[in-house]
Amino acid sequence: MPTRPPCSPRPARARAGNPFVTPDTTRDVVVTARLSAVNVFFDAIEKLMFELSIWRCTPEMQARARRGPRSPPASAAGRSACLLS
Repeated sequence: MPTRPPCSPRPARARAGNPFVTPDTTRDVVVTARLSAVNVFFDAIEKLMFELSIWRCTPEMQARARRGPRSPPASAAGRSACLLS
């Protein structure tokens, strides 16, 4: 049974004999992966901003937002006073 080679703490050295994988190639791959992750997060944040936007909501929701939060019912004593009803 073949033994598994030890894991390298540096990804550039874990190239399994491929001469085309150099430290520069590894750096480029890591940078590209980081940029991809940033783009995924940016898209998710942008989508959330659109979904939570008040100026893109229905007129009914705009009116409700202008009224502001109502005081919580007496049954909500002890819960957060920030509840919108």
